[in-house]
Amino acid sequence: MVIPKALRDTLGLRPGKVNVEADATGFRVEVPVSGQLVEHDGRLYLPDDAEVPSGDELRAFRC
Repeated sequence: MVIPKALRDTLGLRPGKVNVEADATGFRVEVPVSGQLVEHDGRLYLPDDAEVPSGDELRAFRC
């Protein structure tokens, strides 16, 4: 699968393994996170080696 460079740059994708899931309307590509999320006092924390999303990326996920 080829993902256009502009999209890779926007999403911060780097060479490596990805998980691909298909359903009736399309597919989803996810980069596996090394390590696991840790829950503490009802909050989830990223592992130390995880890439921290930019402010714009975080705003895109807000509901």
